[in-house]
Amino acid sequence: MAAFVYRVQYYTVYVLAFCIQSRIRDVRCNMVEHIYMRAAM
Repeated sequence: MAAFVYRVQYYTVYVLAFCIQSRIRDVRCNMVEHIYMRAAM
């Protein structure tokens, strides 16, 4: 379970970095950011 959570966190950070770098507002970016914000709270 811990490995799964770690993998999700790594994937989320990777996607966020890609979205910030590319400056492309993709649907995936919005979805990941939404999940990331909820997880941060």
